[in-house]
Amino acid sequence: MDITLLYLLGFNLLLFALFKFTRKKKFFGPLFSFLFTTLVTLSVVEIIYRAFIKKSTVTESGNYGGSLNQLNSTYGYTVKGIPSITHIKVLKNGDTVFNCQYSIIPDSGINVQDINHRVGYKPGQAASDSELVFLGCSFTFGSGINDTSTLPYLAGELGNIESVNMGGAGWGTHHVYQLFTHKYRNVPGNKKRVFIYSFIPDHVVRAKCIYSWSLNDPYFEVESDSLKYEGAAYKYSGYARWHVIVRILSLNRALSFISDLGNIFITMSGSKNLDEEDYQRVELMMQNINSIAKSRGDRFIIVHWDDYKGLTPKDEPYVKKDKMAAILSRLQSEGVEIVNVNDVLDTNDPTNTIPHDQHPNHKANSLLARRLVQLVMPGNE
Repeated sequence: MDITLLYLLGFNLLLFALFKFTRKKKFFGPLFSFLFTTLVTLSVVEIIYRAFIKKSTVTESGNYGGSLNQLNSTYGYTVKGIPSITHIKVLKNGDTVFNCQYSIIPDSGINVQDINHRVGYKPGQAASDSELVFLGCSFTFGSGINDTSTLPYLAGELGNIESVNMGGAGWGTHHVYQLFTHKYRNVPGNKKRVFIYSFIPDHVVRAKCIYSWSLNDPYFEVESDSLKYEGAAYKYSGYARWHVIVRILSLNRALSFISDLGNIFITMSGSKNLDEEDYQRVELMMQNINSIAKSRGDRFIIVHWDDYKGLTPKDEPYVKKDKMAAILSRLQSEGVEIVNVNDVLDTNDPTNTIPHDQHPNHKANSLLARRLVQLVMPGNE
């Protein structure tokens, strides 16, 4: 049984007990009677919703979900400090989409932060004077694939160079910026790094903190031509605050029909109302990363997943391709190296993604790794 149903049963029992205890009270008796009757009605609706309306084509199991959302004051949430994560995804008909393991290691070395991350590639040799640092979301992290199939691992293996996987599931440009400025702004020593950021269009709206998982994300306002860090999104983002209200009204998702409908409405509203500040926010973040990297002779590469889509197949792309093209063109003029994924592989080809899942598979990551190694280490393929 879903644990949220147990929560719902507990809320009903609590209100019933309060009603029985206060039924002779002039004020509290009618109040708790009303609350109990209302909750019973909502609970019936919830049972009907789960049984006949709510559709779930897949189920996910393992210790995946709770292991990727450890609260963190810097990044909002990170991976828990455990050695391995099991992630199993199964279709409703029983077919397995994937069954994989994610090896997790604690952060170490320079500018140590309270963050754990997935393993990259470590050559069987002494520490080198260069490394590849991969930044991004689940495309970088490698959701749905084993360690040796991720982009950071394959690129490191192909180039025989140390690689670091700093991707986080559900992350956006604001997480990448926060991680870079906290860990890599002031790097001691002479080690040279190539920072490789896998950017998907959705990172623009993620940086706006419109999703239900974004409540504790770092939130940035744009002031003129600079960024101002405000704090946790639920305190400063209107969309995140609405998600808090929905969570309260749904009794922390026990009434899932309320949380599902509320989250859909908030997310659609945020996605369809992107403004210039939302685009400027991500541009300033990427400009700052490039400026800091260049100042010490490092490189910044953006792997641009240029497959712009709408919320549904009939919708126009919610992140405008022309606006992002202008931003990337300006970044390129400032020395950022851009790799458009569709120049390397066909993003609409199902053989490049995990079946019944939109994440890149071993084949796609191998093609991208080869292109990156050609760019970073010409002649070493």
